Amino acid sequence: MGYAGKLVAHGLRSIASTYLNEQGYDSELIEVALSHMKSDRIKAAYDRGERLEQRFKLLQVWGDFIEECSQGALPKHHLQMVV
Repeated sequence: MGYAGKLVAHGLRSIASTYLNEQGYDSELIEVALSHMKSDRIKAAYDRGERLEQRFKLLQVWGDFIEECSQGALPKHHLQMVV
């Protein structure tokens, strides 16, 4: 990706989780979008929904944020989180 030694894929996932949680999105939805395993084994056994519509909207918000970053048009508090 051209960020050798500066950023790894897991770092992007961490930034996504932080940003989306700070935007007030459901933390469980964020975990599903990141393909994390459910910590509650019973819930994992019964809840097999993929929540696709919600994930599409969530990932669009993330994509919009990335696009803003690429254009340098972010408020200072966002830049501190990303750097």
